[in-house]
Order: sequence, then C-alpha cells, then structure tokens
Amino acid sequence: MEVDEKIEFALSLADRMVEEMLRDSREPKKDLENLSNELAKIIDFLKVKDFESSLELSNYLSKSPMLRSRPQKSYGVINRVLREERDKLPADFILEILGYVRRILIYKSKSMVVSKTHLKKRKRR
Repeated sequence: MEVDEKIEFALSLADRMVEEMLRDSREPKKDLENLSNELAKIIDFLKVKDFESSLELSNYLSKSPMLRSRPQKSYGVINRVLREERDKLPADFILEILGYVRRILIYKSKSMVVSKTHLKKRKRR
C-alpha cells in the first residue's frame, strides 16, 4: 500500500468519524478535539496490544459510567468506524493509518470556524 493510498484511506476514516461525532453537536470544536485525544489513547494501547483488544477497549469505554458523555461518544464513534472498516485496514499499516487519521482530526479541529449562520440555526431550535 502506497503512502497516497494510506492517506486517502485515513481521510475517509476521519471523515466518517467527524460526520458521526458532529451529529447533534453543540460544541463541534471541542468534540473534534476530544475525538482526537481519545483516538490517541487507543493508538497508544494498540502499540502494546493487538487490534481486537483495542476495539474491545474502545467498546468498553464507550459504555463506561466513569466517563463523561463526550469521551463516551468519542470512543463509541472510534469503535463503530474501526469495526466497520476492520477488513479494509491492512494489519501492517494500522498504526500508521490511525496516526494519519489523528493528524487529520487535529487539523479539522484547529481549522474549524463556527459560522454565525450555524449559531443562528442553533438558537432557533
């Protein structure tokens, strides 16, 4: 798998995560920052354990009463997207691709500007 293909795949994963995370979001920038942070924790865990264990951890944390709702949602999004795409993720490149996904999420959260029309729509509801 070439670098361009890895980045393209990472972009598609990141887009799916962003779309799902921002559904019904009141604070999109914070949600994306949190998603990026929680993905970093899953990546760190993946460095010492296997992919299936990482999925189990993200599933467990998505339901953990010890976490607040934003981290729970982040872990749920990570778990769902990675489970759905697990067959397409090449085992040799999982860490590299997820690293690209994290960088994309960081970029998207930093470049996110909430427009005035977005805020007006929220107030009308």
